[in-house]
Amino acid sequence: MFEVEVNEGTVFIPPELCVLGGIPDEIRTNGAAMRNIMATTRKTPAQKMKSICDFAAQLGSQKTFADWGVEVDFSPQTLDAKLLPAPTALIDKGY
Repeated sequence: MFEVEVNEGTVFIPPELCVLGGIPDEIRTNGAAMRNIMATTRKTPAQKMKSICDFAAQLGSQKTFADWGVEVDFSPQTLDAKLLPAPTALIDKGY
């Protein structure tokens, strides 16, 4: 999650909803900043699921839900799926 400070407080934005239009040169040349960006945006599926579950738990613990009498099951749903093989991309004269 990207943590963004706004006037009213802190907002957490999932990286999947962010579009990086370009990295400024001062950040690109900063090795620590680039490692931080890569660690935030390139996560394994298990790491992504943990982030989502942690965020959901944080939402569920807010006082507003209790005040409104709202109960939400934030546990992830599982389903059966088929994993498709990666497609083959031919470039240049391989068509």
